[in-house]
Amino acid sequence: MGRGKGTTTTEEVGPRSQTATDVSAILYSSGTSQQVTRSLKRKGFFETQEEWKQKEKEYIDSVLTELETATQNFAASNSNWRDYLRVYAQSPTYSATNNIWARIQLAHKGAPSGGLVLSESAWKALGRRPKEEHARPDRRRDKRNGFDYDREWDDSYAVEMMQPLGHRGFMKPLEDANGNPVLDKDGEQKKVFIPVAPKGFKSFIAYHEDATEGVKGGEPPPLPGAPWSQATGSDEDAQQLLDALTTRVVEGEGFKITFKPQGQSAKSADFSVAEQTIQVNSDAPLAEQASAALRELFVGMANRRQANSDSARQRQQAAIESAKYVVASLYNLDSEEQTFPHLAEIAEEKNGLRRLGSEIHGYVGNVLSYLDPVIQAQVRQRSEYKPRSSRAKSAKRS
Repeated sequence: MGRGKGTTTTEEVGPRSQTATDVSAILYSSGTSQQVTRSLKRKGFFETQEEWKQKEKEYIDSVLTELETATQNFAASNSNWRDYLRVYAQSPTYSATNNIWARIQLAHKGAPSGGLVLSESAWKALGRRPKEEHARPDRRRDKRNGFDYDREWDDSYAVEMMQPLGHRGFMKPLEDANGNPVLDKDGEQKKVFIPVAPKGFKSFIAYHEDATEGVKGGEPPPLPGAPWSQATGSDEDAQQLLDALTTRVVEGEGFKITFKPQGQSAKSADFSVAEQTIQVNSDAPLAEQASAALRELFVGMANRRQANSDSARQRQQAAIESAKYVVASLYNLDSEEQTFPHLAEIAEEKNGLRRLGSEIHGYVGNVLSYLDPVIQAQVRQRSEYKPRSSRAKSAKRS
């Protein structure tokens, strides 16, 4: 399968190797205040559960306001948006909003703001746990691990992230590329739930990689090496990404990919809706083939969502270019000339940037579930997990 000619570029090593200083500089230019960071050593602040819920809601709302202001600052220019996406690429397990919030907290606490940040259950999937001196006290976990529940602990490496409390939305009938209804086995038109807005948010605790140890204590196992960990933007890196897309991602998403010479002046890649095929120009430089194939993959994914308003189409176009930039940046194939359409219009729309961030996260998460061993480990853990009630029922049966 011919891939054509390419040029070698040399840039800094990708986001997982980006220095903490680089990330801190980006974060401190975002316009957020110290108010998005609070002590996690809080016990019995409120007299009633209702009072606690109300205070939590007020705090999360204030954080969201600060983070939306920061995102507005990032969306003010293409270069700022590239910074925003590079911070997100540090831990694409979580959304850009969560990454920004977590790393601002680490920077405020004087901890490294670069590196991997994951929840306790996500670290468990990688054979790690938070160290006793850095883990927030929890009776069940502390008893299991032999930790002293009444200990003093250092929250410098612990951060809050947020997750939605369900979504408001609607059921949308599915249609194929020709506008025909997609039917289920009973001949009824399939429908998919389209989330519009979260019903609310709650926070959870995540930990920086420097605060972890082995799942039974002692030295932690090495983190699984990402395929892009040594990427410098070379032809070999572009080829590696193309091979991964060809052998895993494209087929897994139900598309096809072809490589044909079309001349240096032709587009580097295109997506055929009728054939559900990414058509790559093998005469283009390898880096352009890889980036363009990525873009057309996201175009194919976007076609399934059928944006039906101008604002939705604008978000979709911006999300496609942003997701392409995130994945390409992991292999150091991102371009400092990259631009992102409609950012100004999206920023003016109520919750527009938040929705854009969710769309970007959806696209990136889809692709990295095939490529990133950290995300794959968490997917395996979720597939093997049984709720406590199910485990009890299984034990009774046996």
